[in-house]
Amino acid sequence: MSQSTTIIFESPYFLRASSETIEAWLSTGLRTPSAHVNSIGQRERWLLEAWKTLSERNPKTAGFSVTEIAQVMLDDDDSASLDIDYLKHSVKVLIARWAHCGVVWRESAAGHKQLPFKTERGMVYQLRSHNEVKEEWRGGRQDTQDNQALWRKDRKTGLRKAPKAVEKERDQIEATYRLVTDYVQPKDLSMGAGASYPLTLALVAQLVERCVRSTVRQDADSVESTIVLAGENIKTTAGRVYNHWEKGLDYGIMTADDAQLLLIILMKAASSIEQDLVAGRPPVNRQFLDLKPITQLVMGEDADRSAYQALQKGMARILNTVFSFDLNREGELAKRLTGATGNKANSRVRFQLLENPAEGRHLGESSASVESEEWVPTTGMRYFSFSLHPLLWRGLIEGQGLGVHPQLIKERSGLLHKVYYHLRYHATYDNSYIVTTEQLMHRTHMVMGKNVARSRVEFARQLWQGIRRRALQTSLIDLPDVPSEPLVVQFYDLNLRIQASNIHKDALVIEARHSHETLEILQQNEARMTRIRELAALTLPDTYPPLLLR
Repeated sequence: MSQSTTIIFESPYFLRASSETIEAWLSTGLRTPSAHVNSIGQRERWLLEAWKTLSERNPKTAGFSVTEIAQVMLDDDDSASLDIDYLKHSVKVLIARWAHCGVVWRESAAGHKQLPFKTERGMVYQLRSHNEVKEEWRGGRQDTQDNQALWRKDRKTGLRKAPKAVEKERDQIEATYRLVTDYVQPKDLSMGAGASYPLTLALVAQLVERCVRSTVRQDADSVESTIVLAGENIKTTAGRVYNHWEKGLDYGIMTADDAQLLLIILMKAASSIEQDLVAGRPPVNRQFLDLKPITQLVMGEDADRSAYQALQKGMARILNTVFSFDLNREGELAKRLTGATGNKANSRVRFQLLENPAEGRHLGESSASVESEEWVPTTGMRYFSFSLHPLLWRGLIEGQGLGVHPQLIKERSGLLHKVYYHLRYHATYDNSYIVTTEQLMHRTHMVMGKNVARSRVEFARQLWQGIRRRALQTSLIDLPDVPSEPLVVQFYDLNLRIQASNIHKDALVIEARHSHETLEILQQNEARMTRIRELAALTLPDTYPPLLLR
């Protein structure tokens, strides 16, 4: 057929897709599953497989009609009893849903450059990769949620209305966005300036950033996410340890706000290791914690009874949280776990930050094991002892410092802890990291409630107010309630350039970069690591397990 001929073809039309892209969607599913949302439906899988079959069978063809797709689906034994017209209708419904989710791009066939013919009507669909969906869809020209130019005008009022499917399938849309946000990190974790984050620190930071509840009000007994270590995607699930405890949310799994107490625990352990090595004593993996002075340290004049109770509950939540890793047995984390524990890592490993915990000022008769069925958290608890997980302990013995801004231990906001870790890891001194507040909300798992549209506004507001508060504390700079023009702000040791965005109300675009202070922190951390290793070589006995140096 000549290129100039105009025909009426059978819409929708599917452009040929790469096998790698289709296999990736078949592997991950189309959505992050939940109680009301499945990962991928049976007919969705058939559709992807038919798309892949036709693409491989016809490498020189631009694309395929809905009838061709439905016919391949019909040829499948599992769908042989279905009518082709019914299948064609199902395909049209599915592909429209995928368009709202960003999995495919929907464009008019009229004048489309990739079609081998000309047509006056119909729609063309192009499958997108996970990365393309994540980077180009939300807030882009194809986003039917936010781009009102795609909405049809009401004939009576003249006002544009969002497609009914957007509201009907909002949960599916958000589940797809969560999936692609988890699937690929912008880059593997790096401190920049040529120094990589130690694996154990990267592990803890990502658990805090991605695998804990957003707030204490989030009713969830488990949190699933994917962390990235040494280039390896590791599916991670956070769950409860002690199911006989009160089922209330206050004593459930960790929340974002507990990042502060965990940071203090690790800093205190690192300090005790250094003190022991300087004194010529082999460090012992048993830590003691008094919550009273910690409350004074982090809260200062605001260290009242409610602040103390907040730390008590935070300690209980840390103890009540276990992480499960689905591991590649040949991967870096599996090797590190094997070396630290002496046990060969299985494909699924349980990981508790704090092990063998006890309540009481001293070990012995005056202490009570937290692991006993009789023990439950109370408002009177103050003293705790515990061991760090061997992987964390070995990392600290190696001299792996935390490498974060020292004032972060005084930050109560879990949202700011998560954002700090995320920006710090993905930015460098030479290269900035640009992200919207909505992307930050999803990447740090800080969706607050079921209404995502409301949550993204609240997240942006809380983040900006936290940045304003920090600027006022450190530089006595009173930033505006809303950034009406681009502003350059110091956020701990990060340089941020912040400007408003028109994606939604209160939306911001943040450009983060390491500062000279970041480089100084990294240099101090490297010097400390060298000093600790030299002391360890002199102090630790020959019978001590060898250091897990990278």
